Amino acid sequence: LVAGTGEWGHQLARSVLLSARTSKALKLHAVEGLRQAGLLEEGQTFRMNVDGRVQEVTYRRVAAIVSGDPERDARHRQALALRDQGRLEEARAILESLVNSDEGIYLPACVSYATLLRMEDRLEEARHYLELVRMVLPDEPVVLFNLAALCLQEGKLDEAARWIASIDATSPEWKPRVELLRHLLQQARHRRR
Repeated sequence: LVAGTGEWGHQLARSVLLSARTSKALKLHAVEGLRQAGLLEEGQTFRMNVDGRVQEVTYRRVAAIVSGDPERDARHRQALALRDQGRLEEARAILESLVNSDEGIYLPACVSYATLLRMEDRLEEARHYLELVRMVLPDEPVVLFNLAALCLQEGKLDEAARWIASIDATSPEWKPRVELLRHLLQQARHRRR
């Protein structure tokens, strides 16, 4: 939309970036649109509202690392073990180092970090990390599952239903998980009546 509609789209993107009401995920899409339109290059600064304050931000691209890095995989497993032991601060430190590295963003850690953020009721931040992964892996069931669970937590039941419907529930691994989400959605809708 931003890249293909000329000046109107460019103004829309700038408005999204300056708004305190738009999500980080939508802002990422606006930035990508400006990049595709040739209006934003590596190292260039632009104005964006971050956590309620308009500030100068520098555009930089980083690699999205899906898997296959033994060191990152091991650190991610360690963070999950620490989380499961209730050692959340230690788990958070490892996950943050994996999602905020200059070398690249380790996508599996983004999903785990989003889960940790959801546990702390930091839902907008959790959505940011899940949407970041979804931009690279749009059909990944674990991301869609977590987005559905996030929407249930936020009380956005119609959006949760759309995410649930988008998960391929034919695999034996995902069928019970999707059924659980459907049950939770049904309970949430029943409570709203």
